[in-house]
Amino acid sequence: MAFGPGKDPQNPGEQPQVPPQFGPPQGDPSQGGPHPGGPPPQGPPPQGPAGQYPPPPGWGQQPPYQQQPPYGQQQPFAQAPPRPPGGGVPKPLLIGGAALAVILVIGLVLLLVSNGSDDKKPVITLPKPPATLQPPPGLPDPSATPPPPGQTYTKITNPCPFADKATIAKLVPFTEVNAYDSKNGLGVDNAFTTCTWDTKYQKNTAVQVLRTLKVKVSMRAADERRDAVTNANDDFERSKETAQEQANKTNFLGNPYGAVTEQPTLGDGGISQPYLSTRHQLQYSEVHARLGNILVEVTYSGSSHPVKNFLDASKDTPVPEANITQGAVDIATQVITGLKACTACSTGPAASAQPDAPETVVTPVKPVWANGTLAGLVDPCALPQKTTLDRLIPGFTVRRNADPGYTSGGDRSTANCYWDSPSSTNNQLRQVHITLTYLAARNGDTAVENGKGEYGRRVKNIDKDADKTNFLGEVVGSKQTLTNVGDSAYVIPITGKERARAEMSILVGNVVIDLKYSGGDLGTDLKFTPIDTGTAVAELKTIGTEAVATLRP
Repeated sequence: MAFGPGKDPQNPGEQPQVPPQFGPPQGDPSQGGPHPGGPPPQGPPPQGPAGQYPPPPGWGQQPPYQQQPPYGQQQPFAQAPPRPPGGGVPKPLLIGGAALAVILVIGLVLLLVSNGSDDKKPVITLPKPPATLQPPPGLPDPSATPPPPGQTYTKITNPCPFADKATIAKLVPFTEVNAYDSKNGLGVDNAFTTCTWDTKYQKNTAVQVLRTLKVKVSMRAADERRDAVTNANDDFERSKETAQEQANKTNFLGNPYGAVTEQPTLGDGGISQPYLSTRHQLQYSEVHARLGNILVEVTYSGSSHPVKNFLDASKDTPVPEANITQGAVDIATQVITGLKACTACSTGPAASAQPDAPETVVTPVKPVWANGTLAGLVDPCALPQKTTLDRLIPGFTVRRNADPGYTSGGDRSTANCYWDSPSSTNNQLRQVHITLTYLAARNGDTAVENGKGEYGRRVKNIDKDADKTNFLGEVVGSKQTLTNVGDSAYVIPITGKERARAEMSILVGNVVIDLKYSGGDLGTDLKFTPIDTGTAVAELKTIGTEAVATLRP
């Protein structure tokens, strides 16, 4: 960059008129220029006011306007500023030259580094972070948060004995009780046990009393990140958040939810929330409570049902909400009191993690038929062809559940098999589900006759639902009767908001096969699109044909 012509240090009011020069600089020794052939003049350089050097050329003033030469002529070179007397260089030029040299050196180093081989590139070592990261000033330290209150229990026990018999007789008259425990024991993470009281059918009465009371007790264990009580408290807080989100709103089924009420006397914290099932005119109330690392859930519902309007639930009378909520809170209080007094629940080794579920082993099918009757159920997981399942659900997982001793051929027993998309597949959900229902001879009817009756009830129900929209908002299509598939068969498409499916029922002697193929695809808008029901029906026909061929070769 060229500096504009500056003022003459000896005559500040005048501008020197110097023509453009080419080649080596020429100048008069008396003006401080080059001095070929002789030494430069001696003496101190000229000074400004108060003994200071005059300002460098061009400082504090705008460069004079230079008129552009006519088109085609060369622009004259700008003249460098005159040197001070004595042959020195102005300080700004020295500073600017030094800065330019530094920039050139840095650029050269970067160029050499970028052009070098990979093994010669410099290794940049970042400073190590402190051993303990401290939160910024003004923010709470997470490690300083105290754990939630509560005792750590080592296992749970069934809640049925904890409910007072007089209270049960009042809340659920004409009762029958059922209990169930999780299969991996009651001393592992997420273990649960339930007790359910239901009213039985009341003979010779104009109004049926309908009551259901269910208590579920579950337990959390510690993991590598949190202790057992903290894990349970996290689950309890999520239940509270869900309740708050649906409070004073109506869900997609048309059921209105009430407000959430804190129940501080229930263990280490509790809430209650009522809601009404408008379809059945049943008043519900749910209670969630925490006792240390134990979670207690109580669901109580009730209504009165006139017998003369047996199929019309709109004539039912719900139990008042206050009565239902108070009943649920009373039972929760009794269960928590029983758990606190349970010595076996707080002794012994700490609860452990859930054991890994054993892999489902598909056993070969060995059906035994005699006079058109299958002698006991077979493994439903072995009915369809693996090549078909691989094509529909790549990398599928399989699981089975069945009635105890289902292969022995009880009066009526069932076995299920599920094939699901793997957990790694988040954008394509698929499931194939097969249920086998085995019917034996009973009540004077043969096994085959009982099989026909079981299949007939399915046909009756599906005829009632076909070509309608069900209470879930799903559109049920038309039933298709199939030939050459078992003894009798039908298939029907059903389309939901996010998933669609095809359902099929097949009669094979004294066995009814129920099949489902369902799924949906997750789009870029994070919404599911149901699979094509026409495709689902066609694929289910293939699976059904394979199942029949395997079951009755």
